[in-house]
Amino acid sequence: MKLFTTKHFLAAGLTVAFALSPLSTQAQPAGARGDNFIYIMQPGDSISSVAERFTSKPSNWRKIKSFNKISQDKLVPVGKEILVPFSLIDTFPDTAKITSLVGDVTVNNQVADKNTVIAESSRIQTGHNSTVTFKLSNDNVIAIAPDSIVYIQRLRQFAGTALIDAIFKTEQGEFSAKVESNNGGIGRFEIRTPVSITGVRGTSLRSRVDADGNTVIELLSGKAAVANANSKNAKENALPANQGAIISSSGKIIQAMLPEPPQYTTQLEPNALIVNLPNNPDAQAHIIRYTADERGLIELARYHSTESKATLPLPSVSSFYLQVRAVNQDGLSGIDTAQYIVVPTSSEADSVAGAKTPQAVSKK
Repeated sequence: MKLFTTKHFLAAGLTVAFALSPLSTQAQPAGARGDNFIYIMQPGDSISSVAERFTSKPSNWRKIKSFNKISQDKLVPVGKEILVPFSLIDTFPDTAKITSLVGDVTVNNQVADKNTVIAESSRIQTGHNSTVTFKLSNDNVIAIAPDSIVYIQRLRQFAGTALIDAIFKTEQGEFSAKVESNNGGIGRFEIRTPVSITGVRGTSLRSRVDADGNTVIELLSGKAAVANANSKNAKENALPANQGAIISSSGKIIQAMLPEPPQYTTQLEPNALIVNLPNNPDAQAHIIRYTADERGLIELARYHSTESKATLPLPSVSSFYLQVRAVNQDGLSGIDTAQYIVVPTSSEADSVAGAKTPQAVSKK
């Protein structure tokens, strides 16, 4: 068992682009595909109104119509997917707000705090025992794991709307994203590594590059399509929730189910927490984390165990969430099972010593 076993991974070129479901009545701004913004036509829409809303130039309707190969006299039906090149869309700089910060985190090689501004061209680096979480202005939540480097290549807002145009490059480590977008849809949200993944609003995923140079995608919720970003004609592979994809450097994609959330018990000792892990043949190991929040974004500590019993030091806080996820033989990890742990005071320690799951509530 090791403390903070996040490996140093190098990632280059993966594109993770999120899109809203075209079936939603509020799904008109539906994300991105490559260098193009996706819009779903609604009642009363015209190509001219789309051009005016997103490019500030109604005259761009000709370019949009030509780009989508729509004939001059053809009525564009409701529900049709229209692609608008990002090169036509007017934007202005946007910023993100740090919501939590643990340990040694730098932004542009300067020590960061909660007042640090995250903007386009920011280079964010977390130390060995460090994490940072920040929220975009459209409520998308980003969490960067320990030993990671993430570069924000683009962070802009569409002129005239609240849509965000954001591109992240993971240079090292693990990147987690929860796509909330509660203000009317998705503009562009991409994480760049050797593949592309397109999902729906409500998407929650983790992405990293393993020690062998493979890109690992774990889709915890939502739907997605995965393709080789290095090929313009690459076939998309559907990736439903609770599945993972391992993409080799050559572009080969292997999909598999994520391991089931583990059921475990805990036991508080005076100076330790014992986690009794299930004997599941599909789980080759477990990742055990302490977090300050139930969703598991604000990470306080991370451990890796290949044994059925893990004895861990207690954190310095009086209460925390214990998050445990299984790792299968392919290296895919699944959804966390969470427990809320309250550490007794010294006067209470004798009364709870040896009791299983004292003051702990299991939550998936």
